[in-house]
Amino acid sequence: MSRLEIVPPRSCPDPELWARFAAGMCPPDQSNSLLDHAVGCDDCASRLRDIVNAVSLDPAPLDAAGEAAVEALADRLDRKRST
Repeated sequence: MSRLEIVPPRSCPDPELWARFAAGMCPPDQSNSLLDHAVGCDDCASRLRDIVNAVSLDPAPLDAAGEAAVEALADRLDRKRST
């Protein structure tokens, strides 16, 4: 008979924290931790993608810094997922 492994539930970051992360408002160490979490958690990766898409679809135009932050975030997530 095989033994089932009990895996403790994952503690996902609050949606507000993902929004702050997407806006570039988290310190670097927290940003790295959140990115690592998103790479391993499909639910949070999807939530983050939705936030970034919402920002991209917002009728209020982003300034150059906002656009650069969104692009940098997408690039970082892509790099993390490919490693």
